[in-house]
Amino acid sequence: MPHARVAGRPSFRPLLRDLLCIASLSAAIIAGAGGYSARGAAAAQRPASYQDSLVDPLVVRSVNGVLNATLDVTMADLPVMRRDSGKVRTETLPLRAYTLAATTDPAYRPNDPRFTPRFPGPTFRVRPGDLVQIWLRNKLPPPTSPSDSNHVCMTYPASSGSGTAQRDTFQDCFHGPNYTNIHYHGMHVTPDSTSTVVGDDVLMVIAPGDSVLYSFRVPMNQSPGTHWYHPHKHGSVAIQVANGMAGAFIVEEPSGGLDRFTRRHTLREHLIGFQQIDTTLGLLNAGNTALPAAPLVNGQSVPTLYMAPGEMQRWRIVNENVTRNTKTIEFTFEDRPGAEPAVVEVARDGVQFSPANLGADTDTVLQMAAGNRLDLIVHAPPTAGTHHFRVRHNPGSGRRTREPVLPRQTRALRGAQQAANTTYLLFRVVVDPARKGSSTGLPARIPNLASFLAANVPAYPRRNLPPSRNPAVVVFTDTASHTVPHPTQFFLGSARNAFQRFNDTVVFVPSRPGPRGEIPMPMILDSTQSWRVVNHSVNNINHPFHIHINPFQVDSVHAPAGAKDPFYPLYQELRAASRRRSPIWLDVVPLPSPALDDSGKVILNPRTGLPANPGYVFITQRYDSFTGCKDAKCGPPTGHFVMHCHILGHEERGMMQVLEVVRPGQRLSKPSGHGAPRPAARPGRGRAQPQPGHRH
Repeated sequence: MPHARVAGRPSFRPLLRDLLCIASLSAAIIAGAGGYSARGAAAAQRPASYQDSLVDPLVVRSVNGVLNATLDVTMADLPVMRRDSGKVRTETLPLRAYTLAATTDPAYRPNDPRFTPRFPGPTFRVRPGDLVQIWLRNKLPPPTSPSDSNHVCMTYPASSGSGTAQRDTFQDCFHGPNYTNIHYHGMHVTPDSTSTVVGDDVLMVIAPGDSVLYSFRVPMNQSPGTHWYHPHKHGSVAIQVANGMAGAFIVEEPSGGLDRFTRRHTLREHLIGFQQIDTTLGLLNAGNTALPAAPLVNGQSVPTLYMAPGEMQRWRIVNENVTRNTKTIEFTFEDRPGAEPAVVEVARDGVQFSPANLGADTDTVLQMAAGNRLDLIVHAPPTAGTHHFRVRHNPGSGRRTREPVLPRQTRALRGAQQAANTTYLLFRVVVDPARKGSSTGLPARIPNLASFLAANVPAYPRRNLPPSRNPAVVVFTDTASHTVPHPTQFFLGSARNAFQRFNDTVVFVPSRPGPRGEIPMPMILDSTQSWRVVNHSVNNINHPFHIHINPFQVDSVHAPAGAKDPFYPLYQELRAASRRRSPIWLDVVPLPSPALDDSGKVILNPRTGLPANPGYVFITQRYDSFTGCKDAKCGPPTGHFVMHCHILGHEERGMMQVLEVVRPGQRLSKPSGHGAPRPAARPGRGRAQPQPGHRH
């Protein structure tokens, strides 16, 4: 990314160049602090002198190697703060919300007053090897009309804003708003749900009144870092996440990496989850509210975060939004000249950067797609001041003025009151000399490589997963929204069948080019594959590609739109890391825009109607077995899961496919999908004998 256009800001770059002696990194951290108390470290990171208005979500930690929590899903009238022209207005909206109802974490007691519906949900903190037991109880109202059932498409305003009912067909439509489950986003856990283990099974459906005990062990080769969880029941994902059903899921690294670095230097740590809370299905932006759904931070409107001059902090940012396909986070000034905070990216999507990438990018403009996470080391300037941490939409179109721009889907409907909203301010950072920082100045050492990368790339940074010569081709495409009242349709297919809709009874098999067409490429356990993920969006949408269970390394990016692409700075960063032979690992990547003409429209092939020069990313992934536990504890590393667009309305309406990892010699199978019901766990039974829930 380019340098921030501000003079006088402190820079990490010269310091990091002097300090990055890669040969000494591992020894420096291994020789660091010995004993560790999680609660003592947490207390050390929160000096009493701080009284931030930014409030972290509830935190639930594993105890003696077990994370135990009861999580209720309820409908509740919750206050939602809106800000317009500097004034705050609180609306009460009916929202589906998570409630922490019980836990063995000693920080809580039975009937704790904090056990109330809220957004975001609690932050769960575990370590590799821990047993996760989350008892999910669906207490949402049962269906009272056909539109509430799990088999009838709901209506919503078409993208034209005409109010005409949508023309999607079941099951690629919004449906079953009160049916739910949990997806553990970024977690390398079993996609299966058997009699002994219930893992990341997103085909499971938990009906109102039913409950399931999610019980799985975190394998030792899980990437430590910032992950998250949210519902993933097809048809109701978008509305439930828009209501605020999401929370962070942090895997700590006990022996090295960023977590030991954070503890050793007593960096104060913040979890920053930003959401746009809404109750509408159209994913258009506050269709039934008087004020626009500006992003909230941990459920708060424009909170304040204090730093001492020169202090360093670690921020874990989670993009929990439903629909915004482009987001730029940036520091700006309030009304005073001078230095702004310096920022170093240290991890994306829960995977730590290699030492070669640390400090390579120190711009204050940071880009995230829906579902991305970003870990930062933030260094306050030496002078007092107030700084704004903003989010901008479609940043390419407003880059010169640095003004926020509403997304394409919103412009037609935003109305006069939305047009008056000129800023999406996330929070303020106040540098106050009266504050005492937990850590000031740059630490003398940079963290060593996380164990996840060290295991996957033994000779790091000289070797990485070798890309395949014949990659699979995965195609994202959509239709032009010219046939009003029909909304845009979304597809995820192959080079041969780009216009393929989601069908949860068919396994999408990646394929590679062959002399007579495409050749199936089963995803074989403990093997490596490369994919070319292509963006054939005729609407110039940067569809964020997400795959469950396994992260991937980005080998190359083809971005034909160049600087016209809102995510072009991110693509430059990914390319540079790959050229350094230290590719960045992700589980969500926004796909590059196709080639555009001078007016910014996609150049189409007149014969096919698809983009003439599509953008794509070239990725490599490995389908790993679990280490440190057997199938009886971790569950099988094989099974069915999905890939999809993380603009959740696109996923709901067709832009998703089922995948399967198989053992060598095993045939692909068809998932039961939402076809055959299975009995759900009844309250009081699941802890003793976990049940898999049921499928509809």
